[in-house]
Parts: sequence; structure tokens; C-alpha cells
Amino acid sequence: PLAALDSGRGGSAGGALAFAAPDGSAVDTTLYECGVGCGRKFNEKALAKHEKVCRKVFVEKRRAFDTQQQRITGEEHAKALAKTKQEEAARKREEARGRRAKARGVRANPEDQPVGNGKASKWKAQSDQLREAMKQQRLIARYEKEGKSLADLPQMAPSAPDPSLVPCPTCGRRFNQQAADRHIPKCATIRNKPKTLQRGARVGLGAAARKKDPAAAAAERRLNGFKGKRK
Repeated sequence: PLAALDSGRGGSAGGALAFAAPDGSAVDTTLYECGVGCGRKFNEKALAKHEKVCRKVFVEKRRAFDTQQQRITGEEHAKALAKTKQEEAARKREEARGRRAKARGVRANPEDQPVGNGKASKWKAQSDQLREAMKQQRLIARYEKEGKSLADLPQMAPSAPDPSLVPCPTCGRRFNQQAADRHIPKCATIRNKPKTLQRGARVGLGAAARKKDPAAAAAERRLNGFKGKRK
């Protein structure tokens, strides 16, 4: 091991420490400050290695790691990546166009478009329903504060049907577009199907037959009387 020649007080003012090798020769251990800017000190050999690492860590800006580029291994992958970037650029252009249209007052959202017969939009109907509910709540609070009976409250106007739902022309029920496409053809078939059996149809036909054939009716009565006697 190296033994310090300077008995314990550190080295010279210039950062040099004197040590003795096992053979007694002095070893120069002058410390040099890192020129990159971290302020740490190293001997001449270690300083050369340190400055390379220090420059990469503290000075050079690291490039963003592109995972897609790392996965590309051929011309087809490169074409796929280019197509993806084109689609992303087109999507961003479409979003920007929608924002500009909205700023000009043009309805770009499909939910803001009139649905059904075009009399009202979905957000307008929802807004009206919310306002009616808030108005009713304020009226209830006023009646309770004044000590009036809630039975005297005026009837709340029924809410309009959701304009986004499609009414069935056969049964009148309302569905979303996908469910309406399935329901309406089936409902029309079921409603228009002829009823083969009606309540009381057999009784009516039997009575008519007995009136038309008195002999058959008399025979049936005699048979029923004979069965009663045997019991």
C-alpha cells in the first residue's frame, strides 16, 4: 500500500499530494479539476475517462428514443411507418379544421346536429329539461319555506322525448339507431301477421253448425243423456 509522505496534513496548496510507492519512489498524485463543468477533481489518468462521460451526461442533449424506428427491419415496415405518420398528420389536420369551424360558429359535432325531424338538437333538449327541473326545485323550496302544501304545486310539464331516438312507426316505441334498424322490420311483421285463432272462434263455429243441422244437435243431446244415465 501507498504510504503518505506528508504526515497527515494533506498535500500542497495546488492540489498535489505526495505518496511513496513500496520501493520508496515518490508518486505524483496531482488532482485536476474537470474541465466540463462538474467541479470534481481527478488524477490525470482518471480525468480523461471522466470528461468523456461527464460531457455525455451534462452537456450533450440526449435524443428521444424512437421505439418504432428500432422495430423497423425492412422496406415494408418503413412503408407502414410512413403511412402511420400520414394518417396521424391527417387526423391532426381534421381536428384543427373542426376547431376552426367551431370558432366560426359552425356545428362540427354530430351530437349538435338536428336529429329526427330537425326541430331541435340533442343538447338543446337536454338543456331545456335541466332548466325545467331546476325551476321545479326552486318552486318546491319556496312552497316549503312559505308553509304551503306541496299538493298545490302546478303540474310539471312532461319532458319531450329524446330527439336522438328513432320512433317505431308500428308500436310507437323509441330506440337508438342501431336498435331501431333491428326492431322496426320485425315489429311490422309481427303486427301485420294474420291471427289464425281468435278467442271464442271454436265456440262460435260449433253453435253455428248446430243451428244449421238440427238432427246432429238432437243426436248430441241424446248421447249426452245416455252418458248421464250410465253414471
